[in-house]
Amino acid sequence: MTTTLLPDAFVGQRYAVTLKAAGGQPPYRWEAQIFSPRFQLNPTTGELTATPTRADSIVPVLVKVTDSQGNVEEQDLFVVVRNVTIMNSHFLPEATVGVPYRTQFQAIGNSSPVEWSITRGDINSIGLQLNQQTGELSGTPTKASNFLVQVTARDRFDRQTRESVLTVKESGTGLTGRSTKAEVMPNGELYATGLLLAPLLVGLAAHRARRRRAQLSKVDAT
Repeated sequence: MTTTLLPDAFVGQRYAVTLKAAGGQPPYRWEAQIFSPRFQLNPTTGELTATPTRADSIVPVLVKVTDSQGNVEEQDLFVVVRNVTIMNSHFLPEATVGVPYRTQFQAIGNSSPVEWSITRGDINSIGLQLNQQTGELSGTPTKASNFLVQVTARDRFDRQTRESVLTVKESGTGLTGRSTKAEVMPNGELYATGLLLAPLLVGLAAHRARRRRAQLSKVDAT
């Protein structure tokens, strides 16, 4: 088998992945022991499909593929099924002082309407506001700087929080009010102390990687 990892699935979103094999003598026949009734494997095409209705955390998928000569190969895979997940980048589109601004936070994997909130960063103080129902961040910025905006998406079962950087430039200059070197301030503003924005985002990515390794360890333990 050439498929060794499966992408994540999201609640309420159709999931479809075709498993791949190489070598042997086609056609192949696919079988799987799947620890969730919501996932099905097509024995002829090797397509794994589902539309998850709730998060199962980690779904083991034990796959066996047999070629036309009876050669067998097995592979232990797993699918992580996620609840509400914010899809936006850690860098929001840039804004300019005095120019109307609008961007949309988006989430998938929610089984009910999402309620949005800002849990860090005083966006009202710079002329912006967040629509709790739609996730739209809008307004006319009044201050140039780099800002840390922490947004939370919540449905009736789960929530996710994501930190993003919003850069507001001075009108007509293309420059921020302070250096692009930054430190997180309690009010959500970033200011110059010799730390680059990049390490902040690297730290966020590292946190996600640690969570992923923890999930893999749980699968190995079983």
